[in-house]
Amino acid sequence: MSKFTIKHVDEYGDMETLHPADEVAFFKKHKKDPKSNPDIFTFWVLGGDRNGDSITSGTVYVMNDNGKTVSVYHLNHSENP
Repeated sequence: MSKFTIKHVDEYGDMETLHPADEVAFFKKHKKDPKSNPDIFTFWVLGGDRNGDSITSGTVYVMNDNGKTVSVYHLNHSENP
């Protein structure tokens, strides 16, 4: 059984997908890299085998095994932590 359920809503709000996940990770491109756009974010959904899927746009909701939303990420927006 997965520790988390990830709900991804695309940037247009037209599509929602659910992903089971054992681990999640969130990365903001490094601001010191001049080639990097500082407003680009990547969210990783990792399974038990450590293979992962990346999400780079839209909104991501992380829910625990009780269905409670524990984190929300608005990708490609500067309102992320």
